Amino acid sequence: MEEYIAELELLLTKHLEEAETTGNWVDYVKNTIINFDSLNSDVELLDIDNVFSDANLEISNQLSNDVFASSEECSKEFVEFSSSIIRSSRELLKGYQVKRPCNFAVVALGSVARGEATPYSDLEYAFLIENENEKDYFTQLAVDTYFRITNLNESPLKTFNIKVENSPDCLSEICPVGYRIDGLTPNAGNIPTGNGLGRSLTFTVEQAVKLYKEEVMSPSEELASLSDLLMTSQLIYCSDDGAQLHDRFMEEIATYEGITAQNDPEIKLKRLKRLYLDLQKYDFLPEFEFTTSVGEDVKVKEDIFRYITLLATNLNIALCFQLNFPWKVYEALYQSRIISKESLRCLHIILGLSIYMRTMTYIMMGTQKAEVLLSTPTAEMKNKNKSHKHFYVPKSIFVTFGSILIPIKQSLILSMKKGNRLLSTLKDMGTKEYLKLVIPSDLVTDKQDYMTICEVLCYVEDVNTAFKYISAGSGVDIRSVGYEEFVKCIRSKYNTNKSDYLEKKYLEMCCYLLITSGHASSTIDYLSWLISYETNWFTVLQHKRLIADYKV
Repeated sequence: MEEYIAELELLLTKHLEEAETTGNWVDYVKNTIINFDSLNSDVELLDIDNVFSDANLEISNQLSNDVFASSEECSKEFVEFSSSIIRSSRELLKGYQVKRPCNFAVVALGSVARGEATPYSDLEYAFLIENENEKDYFTQLAVDTYFRITNLNESPLKTFNIKVENSPDCLSEICPVGYRIDGLTPNAGNIPTGNGLGRSLTFTVEQAVKLYKEEVMSPSEELASLSDLLMTSQLIYCSDDGAQLHDRFMEEIATYEGITAQNDPEIKLKRLKRLYLDLQKYDFLPEFEFTTSVGEDVKVKEDIFRYITLLATNLNIALCFQLNFPWKVYEALYQSRIISKESLRCLHIILGLSIYMRTMTYIMMGTQKAEVLLSTPTAEMKNKNKSHKHFYVPKSIFVTFGSILIPIKQSLILSMKKGNRLLSTLKDMGTKEYLKLVIPSDLVTDKQDYMTICEVLCYVEDVNTAFKYISAGSGVDIRSVGYEEFVKCIRSKYNTNKSDYLEKKYLEMCCYLLITSGHASSTIDYLSWLISYETNWFTVLQHKRLIADYKV
């Protein structure tokens, strides 16, 4: 296998020099751009002055539904193009008198199967075959598809685990990161031939079911397993009678899930622990910190997209919904009476805006770019003289996204703590009943939480709108009223006290807004009050220095 991989790497390197443009692929990219560009009119209707108004939530929800439709269409065209590549490879083999020896089905895994694909997604796929003794043909078929995909010139050398020594780092990125196979690196290999380090994904239905069960029963809950991908696999191409292979496989795992997995305490526990781990791992929040340099890059995939889509994936697996699309998972969560209709709307908004930001970033950058910037003065100044480009997320999108994301994450973190205490009862109840006890029906309980929205506005440096929210919510204008009145309002609304971290953070936000807007006397007033909170001598000195600067 090592010799095969080495030979394959050489052939692929050669093919990189002979990249060809495929008309269908260009059309696909153009269609995706047109579909997502058409959503901009909805984006312009978002009202950050009234984030939680029924009108704005309805606009946000409609935008998200349109995003789901566009994303589903994008994934459909991705599948059609991938199918055309497999068909072309099969025709080539047929031209050399190499005919298929048995029925087979090609199934997509990962983001493609979940309706989350973009023109810059990788292709994870497997071959289901009728006869395990006929793998040679399917190896040839797989390798030819690798060549064709690589010739689109969107596969970095690292896709094939090729290291370029004694060369600038940029040499490994001589092409945009776009449509490519999952790759040959140790952390990849979800392709028919595998990555040469372990399993291949060319198997019979019986072998695939056996592998699925082994993965489900494996002790580790820290990493996504192949069983997660196989549960949502989607047929993308097959021989004349090959579709029945995928049908049989899905029926087999549905039977296994219903009879065994959903009733096994260890499997249920593993899946819920995985849910909790991911809730902790993807912990990005647009939270305000007084010492933070606002305007830093935000990772569009890790910080924005991963959380809400992985939450759907983990719930889909834990509850065995066997649904492909994440928005359908949340609908099933509502139909199971685990969450309220309003929570469903909020989850759909977060999901839709996440998909929109990720897809638009890739489209605008023409590559699978990892980071985006918020449209803030600091970000603009910071990147003014930089040669590389960024996609700037529209403020209306990010403020709506962040203002709903914060309470949802906080609700789920609290439910996770409660859930950990109840894990011992899991063996006596089903996963659905357990999650009904753990997850609050209403994930966003306070739509009048003006300080949370203000926090997101501070994050994007929208000082004027933040002042409006504080004035409307508290009834005081901090630019002209001392801290005593504001603290009274905060304590009445949020039930805080002087030892409460939340109260301290809200006062720091006021200081930031007052400093930024140049209200010197009010800034000194609020800073003086903050000093009484601090136990860290360095922070106290910083505040005193700011007071001294303003008095001068």
